[in-house]
Amino acid sequence: MKRIAFLFFTLFVFNCAYSQQKSSENANNLLRLSELNRYQNGIKSLEYAKKAYDISKELKNDELIAKSSISIAYQLFVLEDYKKSLSQISDLEKTISVDNEILKSKIVEIKYVNYNILGLEDLAIKSLDEYIDILEKVPSDSAKQELVKGYFYYAYRLQDNDLKKANNYINKALQIGKTLKLNETLNTYMIKASICMGLNQMDSAQIYISKAFEETKLKEHITYKYAAYELQGDYYFKMKDYEKAVVAFQNTLAEIDSMKIDDFFCQTNTTAKLADIYAILRDKAKEKEFREKYQKYNDHLKERKNEGLKQTIDNILNEQEEKNETLNTKNKWIVFLVLLSITIAIYFYFKIKKTKRRKKIILQQNQVLLTEKSELEKEKDHLNKKADENKLAELIELAKKNSPEFTVLFEEIYPNFIKNIKAINPKISNSELHFVGLAFLNFTTKEIADFTFVTVSAVQLRKYRIRKKYMIPSDEDFNVWMRNLNTLQDNF
Repeated sequence: MKRIAFLFFTLFVFNCAYSQQKSSENANNLLRLSELNRYQNGIKSLEYAKKAYDISKELKNDELIAKSSISIAYQLFVLEDYKKSLSQISDLEKTISVDNEILKSKIVEIKYVNYNILGLEDLAIKSLDEYIDILEKVPSDSAKQELVKGYFYYAYRLQDNDLKKANNYINKALQIGKTLKLNETLNTYMIKASICMGLNQMDSAQIYISKAFEETKLKEHITYKYAAYELQGDYYFKMKDYEKAVVAFQNTLAEIDSMKIDDFFCQTNTTAKLADIYAILRDKAKEKEFREKYQKYNDHLKERKNEGLKQTIDNILNEQEEKNETLNTKNKWIVFLVLLSITIAIYFYFKIKKTKRRKKIILQQNQVLLTEKSELEKEKDHLNKKADENKLAELIELAKKNSPEFTVLFEEIYPNFIKNIKAINPKISNSELHFVGLAFLNFTTKEIADFTFVTVSAVQLRKYRIRKKYMIPSDEDFNVWMRNLNTLQDNF
């Protein structure tokens, strides 16, 4: 009888273990399906990730919960729902302690990509540095694959401001690719080609564009083909082959449409470029068509960004409230233990003395809390202000259109800069004011050339003449000098 009972118990335990293993395998298969459908069918990908999450919760498997939560958050980012993406990661960090370094890095990566697209520069750079720091300490191939993305992100950030550093980062990624097959080969080639264009190494750029298109022939890269077309369009635009540029940009939009995905960031940039090309070709009807499409995509992108900014503010405030609650709980325990010690060990004199000291500590702690609250309120005001900077967005759009209304709005937004530059040169012309305004807004030489329909060399020559006129040191960044002029108070 005992043997039969033991046999049934053993079979029960085995069945439970086997059932858990099958459920775990099922969750991992769903996560793989989610990744395969990420760009081809975003909603389906999200459904797979959610099913994996539900199974993980039933199994109470923290690692699977973390993996599925990360997959959901990343898919929400791809679907451009930045608010929910950040909220998903915030909830994960509140409920589970993740020990796996690769999973930790993926959590930080999702923060970075959301902060980056929302324009939260300080938070984005902090997250990117943390992402790279985690991965550089892990000596595994999977960590190296993730590290390539970190180098790619930095190269992408720096390509408009410091091409040399950007090139160094992307070369690091390509160097890793010599030792193992990269998952990010396509992205690496595309950013390398973009940097080569920035360095005017057009032959090298063409080579890497060709390599990127070769990568798109692989099944797992099919969804990235539209990005390769966009890069090809940039190449032809820079070469002033506008007809081929139009074809490439139209292929970009056609690929996005055929895959039934919403990449509003790419659609916004591509329609803006097509509108600019048709303006150069003097095709007013086509220019108007693509300006309207650009406006539609841009409005949608702004809406998503504003929602993401509000979620970021909420996350920061909630995190600080939790810290304050933890600190208050800790303080209560300290107070209790101090009172207990005083009651047992010391009478009136020492009791009074220690009570005064305790009160002083609490006052100091309260002051710290008040200071932190004040800083948070300032940060909240700053972020809210950034989310509502419609005037600045309008100014940038006027700059891109080379509109004469740009100077009028610029003077309204930055009166201190106007006052200071006119103190140096009271007879400054509107065209020169328009030009330094573009530099003040930190547009690159290439962007200024594109907006004003002149060559890059013409922009560089004009910068050189203005440097001489205003005696700007040759070792000082032109754009930074202009921005610093805005902060001067009554120096002229």
